[in-house]
Amino acid sequence: MSRTVNKELVESLQRAVANSLVMYLNYKRYHWNTYGPLFRDIHLLFDDHASAVLKTVDEFGERVRILGFEPIGTADEVVKLATVSNAKPKMSVKAMIEQAVANHRIIMDEFKEAMKQAEERNDPGTADVFVRNIQVHEKQEWFLREFLQKGDGLIT
Repeated sequence: MSRTVNKELVESLQRAVANSLVMYLNYKRYHWNTYGPLFRDIHLLFDDHASAVLKTVDEFGERVRILGFEPIGTADEVVKLATVSNAKPKMSVKAMIEQAVANHRIIMDEFKEAMKQAEERNDPGTADVFVRNIQVHEKQEWFLREFLQKGDGLIT
């Protein structure tokens, strides 16, 4: 590639790979450990969210390659670069949802900053990857946030 690549931008892409993998694993853990009166809906929602987040990993990794770098690919690298929280054992379903919402917010903030960096570097391809994938996190955060609303008449 002939243009100069901003290393901070590549680091943002690498962090997106790491955070997406952590989110996928979190969602699978939540999925397996869901319980309670909304079990079926939340169990299926967590699995849908896991699948959607996993699909984003490849786009970020491939963008790193397009820019001439090697994407991360080991558990050690994921742990080192991830900025989101890992799911813990014995979490309540509410705690799972709250953690996922907080993690999505971290990711969305990071994506917004990366989009700005990409635009400043005249890198529309990288900006586009972040723009398209922020929508995955916005929608998931919204769906989960709705479960935390009080006064539904069913469980609160």
